[in-house]
Amino acid sequence: MLGLRPAQDRVRAAVFSALGALVPEARVLDLFAGTGAYGLEALSRGATSALFVEQDFRTAAALRQNLTALRYEFPVLDTPVESWIPRAPISSFDLIFLDPPYDQTGAELSLWKTIQGLDTLLAPGGRIIWEHSCSSKWSPKKPVQEVWHRKYGRSSVSFLA
Repeated sequence: MLGLRPAQDRVRAAVFSALGALVPEARVLDLFAGTGAYGLEALSRGATSALFVEQDFRTAAALRQNLTALRYEFPVLDTPVESWIPRAPISSFDLIFLDPPYDQTGAELSLWKTIQGLDTLLAPGGRIIWEHSCSSKWSPKKPVQEVWHRKYGRSSVSFLA
């Protein structure tokens, strides 16, 4: 699909290697889900639940079909992440995957400011896994802090806790 940028296999493998024991039994939130690669990988590694949020209704429909084909019954919301977070039901997620489009100038920083409340959805000991451009200039704001960071070509991955 146009604009779809699934996480590269090597990036995803590195992320899950670093997450290790945090994945089994985890409650997962996959934001800007796209193909659902991060959430599906977490489920295949023992996560117990997942909620997918993807704005594009066609992409969300394809993700629902993939979940059904894999015999998973987890919700896919086709709504903008930025408007969903402030009205999200109170819930605690152990892993929050955040993989927004980052090939647009300035969009990433604007997005980060919009979703400052994401930490309120994070369970104690949980992680926000954010894939972003290596060229982005951002700094996490308290109460979250960067606890892990790696670069993979033009992509970077940061774990926030």
